[in-house]
Amino acid sequence: LASLPASVSLANRARVPLVYDAHELETERNVWPWPVRMIAKRVEAALMPSVDAVLSVAGRIVDHYRRTYPSPTRRYLLVRNFPMRRWRPVDRPSPLRAALGIPGDDVVFLYLGAQGPNRGVETILEVFQSAPPGRHAVFMGRGPLEGLIREAAAKSPSIHLLPPVKGEDVLTWAAGADVGLALFQGDALSHYYALPNKVLEATSAGLPVIASDFPEMRDFLTEHGAGWFVQPTARSLEELLKGLSDDDIRARRLTSVDSVPCWETESRQLIALYDELLARS
Repeated sequence: LASLPASVSLANRARVPLVYDAHELETERNVWPWPVRMIAKRVEAALMPSVDAVLSVAGRIVDHYRRTYPSPTRRYLLVRNFPMRRWRPVDRPSPLRAALGIPGDDVVFLYLGAQGPNRGVETILEVFQSAPPGRHAVFMGRGPLEGLIREAAAKSPSIHLLPPVKGEDVLTWAAGADVGLALFQGDALSHYYALPNKVLEATSAGLPVIASDFPEMRDFLTEHGAGWFVQPTARSLEELLKGLSDDDIRARRLTSVDSVPCWETESRQLIALYDELLARS
């Protein structure tokens, strides 16, 4: 949304189509106070008549834009952020456990990506600071809460922090874990409707995921039989972990990720959209 005003101006001058890659639900972003959201909605509504296509990564966000700004000519397209198929770990050992000195029979719960507020970081830290031996929370990435994770890791042998790795290496590292974590908070509609990268990356690496019981994550993980769903609170997560056996985890791990889409196929509709717009212009 921040770049949309300039984009509208440039598109109008050049008389070319304009694609609004909203990605998330831009006017309902995490940590934005309501006055900022109100201003954002007015700006977006004023500029939307100049937009020829809207893209987002979650079906319910696409539906939101279609309902809020109905148009018989504007395209609304779902394009999810699946990793590339060629990045999937095939006969490549994961360096994750060796890098942290975690034994092979311990259970690793992996948080991938931005370490920001309302993404469950504090909840995971609270639960794993008193985790039983043999269970670990690994954070791989960076963000404003990195210092908080580093402090917790210094105090607890069950909490670990890894720096981000190259995009093409994420899945190989992730494959060394057992379960992904995606505990978004529901404070913002953008989070409630989210289908975050960490879920798509974890499943592409074969991991089941413990996720907030929000509709987009529930639908996707249920489709692939690869999820447990909790309220994003420490109590709810702790109760699930108490009843989660190693056999339960093995049963939900994806023995084949062929059913999980990849960017090579997901991008086809995006390329088709640009072909259509270019032909129109």
